[in-house]
Amino acid sequence: MYLPSNVTVPTYNGYKITLGDLATHFWITILARRWIWNKYYTTQQVYEFLSNSTFEDEPGTVAKYSNIGMGMVGQAMSLKMGVPLIQLIEDRILNVLGMNSTGFAMNKTGILIPQDIKSRFAAGHMVGNESKLVFLPQEVQAAGAMYSTANDLLKYVSANLGLIDTKINSAMDETHSIRYPFYELQVPFPDPSGNESTPYAYEGLSWFSTTNLGTQVVWHNGGIDGYSSFVGFNPDKQIGLVILCSCFFTDVPPIEMLKIAVPFLLYYPDH
Repeated sequence: MYLPSNVTVPTYNGYKITLGDLATHFWITILARRWIWNKYYTTQQVYEFLSNSTFEDEPGTVAKYSNIGMGMVGQAMSLKMGVPLIQLIEDRILNVLGMNSTGFAMNKTGILIPQDIKSRFAAGHMVGNESKLVFLPQEVQAAGAMYSTANDLLKYVSANLGLIDTKINSAMDETHSIRYPFYELQVPFPDPSGNESTPYAYEGLSWFSTTNLGTQVVWHNGGIDGYSSFVGFNPDKQIGLVILCSCFFTDVPPIEMLKIAVPFLLYYPDH
């Protein structure tokens, strides 16, 4: 319904992929798991990649993280609305929340940092060396082409916590709801006593959730060459956390960041 007619979207025994499947990582293919960011991919190559993908699991049985799947959510919405994805995000989220230092660091053909942002744009690092921002094909830029600041992301967290009242509060609340178990993230975390416990992990609408003894933490982490990030919050305790690092997973493995951030939000004292 949303992609060009020359694109063959994979099906599974007649089951057709929905945008909801993509946004909750309940669609996964063998090839998509092997997707590698490549600035030389053309639109046609991205669509050929999708057309030649096959299912690894039956849809609706297991969630597995897919960058190309999330990228296609943004591409489908952009094509359907007939406007660039960044315009949709600006009109419906960034302008509403006053996130003036957030945007896309790329256009169709290359890296594009706005002039008013350049002086504040942190240099990325990999294995202790500065690294250039990697380019993502436009069709998957929704999965990792945005830049932001801690202050802007705290505005976003505040809105998700309901600390500020906006016209998108109800939409954000809907994204927090738990949909499916997410076994990839079922990993042990240290509790306040120093012992490791294994809270349950779930997939929401793009967000992850970790729960333990009735407490829910909503979060997401991410990274691209030279950069890593974490954004999360505890709705019941009304606290949030933003971590931005000009370093890649080779320098700070994601699990190390999660072992700090998730327990902090999960076990933060009530007093």
